[in-house]
Amino acid sequence: MKEPADTIACALVLSDEAVDRIAERVLDRIQLPTDAPWMNLKAAAEYLDWPPKRLYNLVAKEGIPHRKHGNRLLFNRQELDRWLDLHYQGPSDFAP
Repeated sequence: MKEPADTIACALVLSDEAVDRIAERVLDRIQLPTDAPWMNLKAAAEYLDWPPKRLYNLVAKEGIPHRKHGNRLLFNRQELDRWLDLHYQGPSDFAP
């Protein structure tokens, strides 16, 4: 395709590090839905601030609410919150 006469074409070469920094800044600025009820294993681990291996172990023991579809694990945000409430330890003033 031929460029119009008043158009200047240029190419920008960025390092992988520069691309990663740009991607991080874009993610910081866009609004991602945080109220989605379903999370995959990675998102659930991030939500709970746990390593994914800990979730795998709980799933294997049927110790945490989850759904399995094929090889995919899904976690419901509200079910995780209720499950965490069941494991509350601390002053009764703050109990769920």
